[in-house]
Amino acid sequence: MAHMKSDGIHEEVVFEGLDLTGEELVGARYDGCTFRRVDLAGATLRRCVFDDCRFLHCDLSNLRLPDARLRGVRFEDSKLLGIDFTRAQPLGLELAFTRCVLRYASFVGMTLEGLSLVGCQAQEVDFGEANLESAVFTGSALAGALFEKTRLVRADLSEAEDVTVDPTRNRLGETKLALDAAIRAAVFVGIEVPELA
Repeated sequence: MAHMKSDGIHEEVVFEGLDLTGEELVGARYDGCTFRRVDLAGATLRRCVFDDCRFLHCDLSNLRLPDARLRGVRFEDSKLLGIDFTRAQPLGLELAFTRCVLRYASFVGMTLEGLSLVGCQAQEVDFGEANLESAVFTGSALAGALFEKTRLVRADLSEAEDVTVDPTRNRLGETKLALDAAIRAAVFVGIEVPELA
């Protein structure tokens, strides 16, 4: 069984069933690796690099990512509660989430063009001042998610649930919203829909 450790270079390795709760790894590099049922809750991945990696059925709650690099990283069926992604290196950040629990995460001020959240529980996530151009939120629950000074040009929120976007406080253009979200957005600019009163 493969083990995760600091300062190593790992290429196309499968890490499975590891418990690294609260551990700290420094300066490790992972290229094309798969992490399956790995528990990294409360762990710190300082200056670690993840290129084209997959996390499957992992617990990454409260993971700390100081100066970590995440490029082409996919999270599937994983738990990512309370992660502050703003601590990761901002350049080249590429993330995709499928069927993940992503509550209370922070992406404040980050450039995440083309971000993909499919079938995720993303309540109370902070997307303030982020660039989410061309992002897709298919089937994701976004109750309480914060969009404030967020760039949502060409973003597709048409199949997301519980979306509230104030068009006076966010940058929209060719943005797709579900009917209920579009009605809430219209209220922010003073439009009334008498049939719904």
